[in-house]
Amino acid sequence: MINNSNVLFSLLQEGDEAGLNWKANEEDQGTESMTVAVPGRGFTKVTINTTKIQEKAQAARALYEHAKAMGATFGSYIEPCLQAFLPLVHFPYSADVRSTSAQTLGAVFEAACLAGEKMGMALPQKYLPPLAKAISAQIAQEDTTDMEALYALADSLSEVYYIAYRYRKTHPELLAHFGLQDAEASVEACMETMVACLDRRAQMTRVLGGTLTGEDEKQDYLDQLQAEQQLLTPLVDSVGYTLKFFRQDFLPLFEKYIVPLLGPKLETQSDVRASLSAVCLFDDVVEHCGPDAAAKYAPRLVQGVVTAFEQHSNEKNIVQAAVYGIAQMARYAPSGVMSSHIQTIVHRLLALTGRSKDEAGDDLYLLEIAASALASLTLWGPFPDLKFVPRDTLVNSFLAQLPILQDDDEAKICHAGFCHLVENGTIALDQEAGRVTRIIGDVLVEVQEGEDVATSDTVERMSSILFQMQQGLTPATLRQAFGGLGPEAQQIVGSVLQEMGTSRAPVVTP
Repeated sequence: MINNSNVLFSLLQEGDEAGLNWKANEEDQGTESMTVAVPGRGFTKVTINTTKIQEKAQAARALYEHAKAMGATFGSYIEPCLQAFLPLVHFPYSADVRSTSAQTLGAVFEAACLAGEKMGMALPQKYLPPLAKAISAQIAQEDTTDMEALYALADSLSEVYYIAYRYRKTHPELLAHFGLQDAEASVEACMETMVACLDRRAQMTRVLGGTLTGEDEKQDYLDQLQAEQQLLTPLVDSVGYTLKFFRQDFLPLFEKYIVPLLGPKLETQSDVRASLSAVCLFDDVVEHCGPDAAAKYAPRLVQGVVTAFEQHSNEKNIVQAAVYGIAQMARYAPSGVMSSHIQTIVHRLLALTGRSKDEAGDDLYLLEIAASALASLTLWGPFPDLKFVPRDTLVNSFLAQLPILQDDDEAKICHAGFCHLVENGTIALDQEAGRVTRIIGDVLVEVQEGEDVATSDTVERMSSILFQMQQGLTPATLRQAFGGLGPEAQQIVGSVLQEMGTSRAPVVTP
């Protein structure tokens, strides 16, 4: 276990001005020395026991691996580790110790939540507030010249919040001691760091636009710009998780900390990464903070979405965030909020869904979320009667991307919507028997394998659609439709129909 009382300063000796700031490494002794001016003492040579510092960082890495590997069975070691590593997040003599300790705390917190599923969430409930407070405070204090350490701290905070967000769905008591004041302290630290990050990025961009001495200098600035870009992601994620924890109650913090900084980035997108941060957080407020918040902030989000499409059409991350925002506005914002831009939005979504999943490659999530947004907007959303695009085109674009598998929440919405379209006759069973059967078969296979892509109600509706098909379609149409299924889907579909008590099981030709 970590001993936080280990001696770090092993020697103090008189020094002189000639040795001021002189630094030497005594590798054999595991020490490092330098002369500093100490108030009340004068020039003093300080020898630091670097071996003890290295041991702390190594111990943190070792315990991180143990916590990750053992999970819930880390058991009795969880609380001692949390107690030992919390103060090390502020360890003043080594950024390596601070960052590895924060990362280890995330792994131990996850082990506590895993153990809490059987033993109760009292322990992670107790330590979530001090964990968030310690890491957030250090993010605000960390030396910005050590971007690696700063990113590790921000990523650790995001990881702790992600773990809490994941477990709070089944264990809401996990957040019992994490109050709005805790959230505000964390958000304030993250936003202060984000402001500084965006300022540095703006300065670097100006330098890159000027005259540089050579390619090496240019590459150095590009590397720094990339490091700052990476830092933004966990900062935005951490703020987003606290928003999701408190929903409507978070709105005063959103108005105080996020709107002044990121609201303008929706309209003036000179820094695409700043604009991405803005779109992501405005997506979240529309989705999670209630109808009043959606009505208030959706008009600004629409502007950000359209600007992203027009200025950054080749930047996948911001286009993806913009498309996700469209889906949320279709569901939660007033129906007319996108009216003035509806043609631009729909044509862009059609372009994004105009390829197959086999062609999508790394863009598979973007393809599926675009199909979900398009359907939420036009097939069962606020714009069902568009004049500038045939409804059959919209239906075909949606069906071509089913089933949705990349995002469970979007999958459940889309598969329920699919059932609605079949039940109201928008999708004709006699014309689309093959596609309908394939989609249902694929969804049922995923559900049987434990994937959370459809609710129990949707599964029942799909079973009823299969029964309706068997009762209403010709044997030839049924044979063709069911014959196109894979072996696993055929077995599941057959079992569903048998359980429903049907007497005309489809004859499947080999």
